[in-house]
Amino acid sequence: YLSTGAINAAVPFLLLPVLTRYLSPVDYGIVSMFQVLVGIISAFVGVSVHGAIARQYFERDSIDFPSYIANCLYILIGSSILVGILLIIFSHPISTITAFPKECLWSILIAAATNFIVIIVATLWQVRVMPVHYGTFMVALMILNVGLSVWFVVVLDAGWRGRLSGQVLAYIAFAIIGIIFLHQGGWLK
Repeated sequence: YLSTGAINAAVPFLLLPVLTRYLSPVDYGIVSMFQVLVGIISAFVGVSVHGAIARQYFERDSIDFPSYIANCLYILIGSSILVGILLIIFSHPISTITAFPKECLWSILIAAATNFIVIIVATLWQVRVMPVHYGTFMVALMILNVGLSVWFVVVLDAGWRGRLSGQVLAYIAFAIIGIIFLHQGGWLK
């Protein structure tokens, strides 16, 4: 887990020279604000029930654990809809205060919701003491995230939109993979 954390912390640091070379200061500011907004929205999307999943794992014999995980995903859907409605209602003030483009606020919600699914899968591998699965999953996510971002920013010259697209597409891909893992592993009804 330490190795995975170190790799995932080092890769964005190593990506920094590439981003600062190909993104203008305004572009980099938008990318940074995206990260901040995803962090804020993540607190409300899914309401951090992945912590409850970790706790309930140790009592899984006394409950229907796959249904519990499914219910946590229903909470994710419900909270995402609610947060999405609030983002629509308050899009203008949010955009004005943060200088983040109003038409891209949806990307924040998608990144937060799909990251929640990734965290659920990673949490299950942690509590099951499966560091290789955990590490492979998280490092592969980071590689895809960086690879897509570099492709969009450097090769396609898409600026800040390229960096956001790389992140959102990587999280979508790994959320889908995560749902497949949950289903095939019998962790989801």
